[in-house]
Amino acid sequence: PITETLRMRPEILISNQGASEKGDYKTRFSYWYLNSPWLLEVDLNEHSFFSFGLQFGTVINARYKVENEKEDVTDQLKNYDLSLCLGLGTEISDNSFIEARYNYGLTSTARYPKNEGDFFPNGVLQLTFLTYVRSK
Repeated sequence: PITETLRMRPEILISNQGASEKGDYKTRFSYWYLNSPWLLEVDLNEHSFFSFGLQFGTVINARYKVENEKEDVTDQLKNYDLSLCLGLGTEISDNSFIEARYNYGLTSTARYPKNEGDFFPNGVLQLTFLTYVRSK
């Protein structure tokens, strides 16, 4: 803890992000990232907290699927991602909590945008349930 009500919480996460679209064909983008959010947590009361910070990520794998055809598009994405994180959480027991967090992309994911000025950031709503295992 930094103070009694403020602490730093670094994490390492593997995240599956993407989008799907239904039109003439069903399409799906599936991106796997290794993310590391660095969050400051501020206690709102004895059991609830607000979190905010930055998340750094790198793309591990990216696929594009149309109907039953898949294509690896990893080389079409930037290999880094930066997001602003905001969340609210609550402690549900002495060793576990639940948190809702939104990650707002600050960088575009496209390595080669079709049009100048195109901006395709990640936007992720994340629900987390975490239980600490402590040895006695």
